[in-house]
Amino acid sequence: MKTVLVDIDHTLSDAYWRDPEDNPMGKTDWDQYHQSSVYDDPFEHMIDLINLMHGPYHIVGLTTRPEKWRGITITWLVNHRVEMDDLLMRPNDCYLHIPESKLATVERSFKSLSEIHLLIDDNENVVKKFQEEGIPCLQVHGRRHAKP
Repeated sequence: MKTVLVDIDHTLSDAYWRDPEDNPMGKTDWDQYHQSSVYDDPFEHMIDLINLMHGPYHIVGLTTRPEKWRGITITWLVNHRVEMDDLLMRPNDCYLHIPESKLATVERSFKSLSEIHLLIDDNENVVKKFQEEGIPCLQVHGRRHAKP
């Protein structure tokens, strides 16, 4: 089966408004960050692209949102009519950096990385990590929209 992995935050959803500003304490309330994702606007052009690919390709969401946020993530995807076959999320107890976390999640979920035909992600380090594994990648840059 031909599989396309697609990131969610900053790729399908406009999460820029949730990104933490420079925090002198170096801490972010990640629960609040993820809870607020329900208010993300969709990147319609990316959703249109994913929906066009759905059918010929098995579309799998790949996010480092912790598993405990699966419900609100699926609700957002359904509300914005994203046609997705599966959703892979970071285990709640995983604290690896984003590129390592995503690769470990994919390696646990697929028999072989050769099943992956394409990764679509905004994160340069994730793209580099998957390219090192021989996986073709499409790096996207969404537009930042201000939220009130």
